[in-house]
Amino acid sequence: MTELIALQGETWEQLCYRAYQKSTEMLVMSLRNANRDTARAMNAFQFLGGERIIIPTITSTEAVIIEVAPWER
Repeated sequence: MTELIALQGETWEQLCYRAYQKSTEMLVMSLRNANRDTARAMNAFQFLGGERIIIPTITSTEAVIIEVAPWER
């Protein structure tokens, strides 16, 4: 696990993008779960700046399922 320092006015989604170069609901929830105390202490949707955020290592990949349309079967 690594750490990032949150920037003033940054949101969880922006921090997620900075950490993983993409922002999905699963990744944001992983960040929030790894930093529950920080998430609970926040009074707004934005960081005050200077918070140490633990960045968990993501080992699983998102599977993209592409199905054939019914009329193409």
